[in-house]
Amino acid sequence: MLPGEERRLAAIVEADVVGYSRLVGLDEEGTIARLRAHRAELIDPKISEFDGRIVKTMGDGLLLEFHSVVNATRCAIAIQAGMAARNAGADDDRRIEFRIGINLGDVVVDGDDIYGDGVNVAARLEALAEPGGICLSRSARDQVLDRLDAPLEDLGMIEVKNIARPVQVFRIVLDGSAAAGKAKRSARFHRYGIAAVVAIVVILYSYDVWFGDDALKVEPATVERMAHALPDKPSVAVLPFDNMSGDKAQDYFADGMIEDLITDLSKISGLFVIARNSTFTYKGRAVKVQQVAEDLGVRYVVEGSVRRSGDKVRINVQLIDALSGHHLWAERYDGTMADIFDLQDRITKKIVTALAVTLLPGEAKATTALGRKETDSPAAYDAVLLGWNYLRLTRVDPNNFVLARAQFEKALRLDPDYNRAHLSMAAVYWWSAWQEQYVRMEVAFQEGVDLAKSYLKTAMRTPSALGHRIRAEMYRWEGQFDTAIAETDLAIALDPNNPEGYGAKASAQTHAGQAARALKNLAIADRLDPENLKPNWLRRGKAHFFLGHNDEAAALLRLSISAEPEFSTTYQYLIAAYGHLGRKAEAKASIETLNRLRQSYGDNPFTVEFAVGLARLKRKKDKEYYRSGLQKAGVEPGGDVESTKLALDSFVSRTKAGYFNVRGATTVIAKEVKALLGRGAVVFDMRGSKAWGAGHLDGAYHANKKIGEFSKENLANVVKKTQPIAFYCSGFT
Repeated sequence: MLPGEERRLAAIVEADVVGYSRLVGLDEEGTIARLRAHRAELIDPKISEFDGRIVKTMGDGLLLEFHSVVNATRCAIAIQAGMAARNAGADDDRRIEFRIGINLGDVVVDGDDIYGDGVNVAARLEALAEPGGICLSRSARDQVLDRLDAPLEDLGMIEVKNIARPVQVFRIVLDGSAAAGKAKRSARFHRYGIAAVVAIVVILYSYDVWFGDDALKVEPATVERMAHALPDKPSVAVLPFDNMSGDKAQDYFADGMIEDLITDLSKISGLFVIARNSTFTYKGRAVKVQQVAEDLGVRYVVEGSVRRSGDKVRINVQLIDALSGHHLWAERYDGTMADIFDLQDRITKKIVTALAVTLLPGEAKATTALGRKETDSPAAYDAVLLGWNYLRLTRVDPNNFVLARAQFEKALRLDPDYNRAHLSMAAVYWWSAWQEQYVRMEVAFQEGVDLAKSYLKTAMRTPSALGHRIRAEMYRWEGQFDTAIAETDLAIALDPNNPEGYGAKASAQTHAGQAARALKNLAIADRLDPENLKPNWLRRGKAHFFLGHNDEAAALLRLSISAEPEFSTTYQYLIAAYGHLGRKAEAKASIETLNRLRQSYGDNPFTVEFAVGLARLKRKKDKEYYRSGLQKAGVEPGGDVESTKLALDSFVSRTKAGYFNVRGATTVIAKEVKALLGRGAVVFDMRGSKAWGAGHLDGAYHANKKIGEFSKENLANVVKKTQPIAFYCSGFT
């Protein structure tokens, strides 16, 4: 028993609709309506009548708890009799039938929820029941013996997945069902006879492969219904594991472990692995393996649970062949946080072995080398997982950049040589700078970039796909497109199933004048991450634009704007596409929308020269095509922006790209600006409202609001002649 657990003995009932996915596929609204009616008119009233409670609903299933096994069994019989009457005369596509399993067993209590082996056994019994039937465990049968009118049939000792010992199973023979039940079981056991023989071999040779109950429960997927063609190599989707810790705050740990498992598998070139972003769309949803396989276009699905209590960790994991409905293997792994890397390695190796994947020499060495350790500090690993949980939430709240950095810094305090922590620090500084959130991190833009490069240099002593991808983004930002493409090639070589590597390569290729190649890489990225297409709408739109496919470009860019309506770059390319298409009215409306956005940020109106200067395009041909589209759309030409007053034009101006130029100024980092504030200097933040709102130095003034029009006279109204003044520009307007 783990610390803090509450346990009790309970009568547990699991009920599940037979063929629910098929019924929904035939008539979704009708099936849902009929199921609700059955619940309201029969099932829920019977549960109340026999003093039971609904622990939880699971899509088409129910988990129930009763104080009495007799009451639980009588309730189940009443429900099955009632459903038989309600289904009488109905067509097959309208019949809703349940399988029910009943067990008396020990459960772990978590608020209103229960879980544990007692619940697991009930679920296995439910899977063994016939449609419209009921199966009991030996412990439940002992409680109802001689107290039921219906006879019981002993099905014998049956091995079931994730349960240490065989379970003796009894079937309730309902009226008129005995002969039919025997005939159905005979056909079913004949069908799965090979699986039974294999199970015997498994036991004799101590293999951890289980067939049987779940092979009957999982409805097979079909290739015809798949949204995407099956790859020509073993294809796998790893679903987010359930957090069984009883503590929602531990979700990050379960999620982080599974992300690591996906990363480990995706490094194997002989596998096709769906990306984390797509599989995590199923988190918290009651979905069937069949649906996942058909949505994502994969043959194999991995699912399971993680339970952590203090230093102890338990992982349950199973690999399912969705096309056959069979479980290839299922296993429980128990250990401590100190064993976590060994446990992950064993799971990865088990999946690779089960799928008979041919490994390249380097992959074989990595997969067979058990005991791989990123760090000797479990607490440092835990901090990195929590930090990445925050880092993924930065679009929801940019303050998460600071929370993420704090966790990565904690990891480095615990283990200064922890390579992944150095890489994580590089990521948090680079992405916060790139997304104009650098002031939250108390750095200037270039300072944030320099810190990212410093941490990355340390981290890349052991090359990683993420490290090469960050380098690629940096090189593209600096206009070194060929070097950026070379870095993405290195990232893809280390992690051939990571869609972000292909996306980064496509971005670099588009800016380098290789838009056709970019589209091919974006197609790979989308196939690896089919439920997460939004990030590539802008990339695809830009690639089509530079190929002259302006209709396609405009459609994709509008999709991107619908997903992220405040990202100004997308409007710029949409306006240029409209210009080439001669759609003046739509271009005008987009220009007005963009300028309203820019005004809200405190920026100047959008101009041709600003857009072309900011685009960072390698080929003159592409710059001119972009310029021409903007001009045709009616965008103002722009140019060098002189300061508004002659008294200032000797030292302040803006470049074509919109950046500040301050003649004779000394560049200082953000921490030095804070020191100036402490010495009584007046600091004006020259950035736009959006950047100011994203984070600024305490004590600084927002120049646009404090001064208004930037002139000597207005400046003199808010500062004394003897006061030192600092202008914080950080390289951006």
